[in-house]
Amino acid sequence: MWRPPPPLQIPFSNRTLLACAAAGIVALCLVPWVLTPYHLIVFSYALVLAIASLGVNLLLGYTGLLSLGHAAYFGAGAYTGGVIYTFDPVTLRSDELLINSVFGLSEPLVSGQVSGDLFQVDEDDLWHRMTQAHRLDWGWLRKFVIGVLADAVAYRRPNPGQYDLYQAIHERVYERLAELSVRAGSTTPLVVAAHSLGSVIFSDHIWDEQRRRGPGRDPLTRCETLAGLVTFGSNIPLFTLGLEQVKPIAFPPPGDALSAPVRAAARWMNYFDRDDVLGYPLREISTAYADTVHEDVSIGVGSLLSGWTPASHTAYWNDADFVDRVAEQVVAVAKAASA
Repeated sequence: MWRPPPPLQIPFSNRTLLACAAAGIVALCLVPWVLTPYHLIVFSYALVLAIASLGVNLLLGYTGLLSLGHAAYFGAGAYTGGVIYTFDPVTLRSDELLINSVFGLSEPLVSGQVSGDLFQVDEDDLWHRMTQAHRLDWGWLRKFVIGVLADAVAYRRPNPGQYDLYQAIHERVYERLAELSVRAGSTTPLVVAAHSLGSVIFSDHIWDEQRRRGPGRDPLTRCETLAGLVTFGSNIPLFTLGLEQVKPIAFPPPGDALSAPVRAAARWMNYFDRDDVLGYPLREISTAYADTVHEDVSIGVGSLLSGWTPASHTAYWNDADFVDRVAEQVVAVAKAASA
């Protein structure tokens, strides 16, 4: 006859157990401040699996009952999470993602297709070909360099007759702005947050629209209602080296698409971390940039492990201080629009 195993004998006093439990709780509270966002997600998955394992061990290990409920509930939760993640509640389409309102380094626009953006697929294919026959060390750093350099090189206009990635990217930008124009209205004030190469791309897009070289058909898609621009981890200064004349976009945009209160609240804020080797101040580019960019703000982003390294370049999105500053700017524009 089967008998449950005897209870585990722990050779510690209650005081020692309480001390260990307190230390564990403190350690858990410190985890979000120490781990990077990626490792924090992995750690969260491990905790979820540990909880499920404890339940299975309790039923099967101590009572001898085989439970299929754990697998069913775990699978249902995973399926529900997958549906929510790949379902756009605005367009009611299941093949889209709500990712970011703008894109940065290898990140698609809002409602970007699940199949990947215009950069990432080619970058993954390049890395696969480079490592098929040779072993390359520092893989994570090499992928970071490929992501940085390949994006910038591919974004440059090619020779005539070649695939024009520049045009394809800006068609994607226009499509998303057109969707937003339909949802919110063509005269709605627009606030854009652009990261890394995304700041270069959107600056180019505005430049083309302001010179009537873009596909815009209404005030919003022509960026005439741009009331806030947030650039962070921006490498715009690096792209000015090949220009004879360095001129910024006109901001706030000319015309009467913005009301007087919204125009007064319009700001171009640029954020950079001094450890982010891809993020730079913009006002020092030229006198014209100093007159256009409202402020360069040096902030510290990232965890204790990444905040003092170049890895801080990807940490802006999850930094509470940065998010609060951007939210305050959005609120200021919204209040001005309703005044």
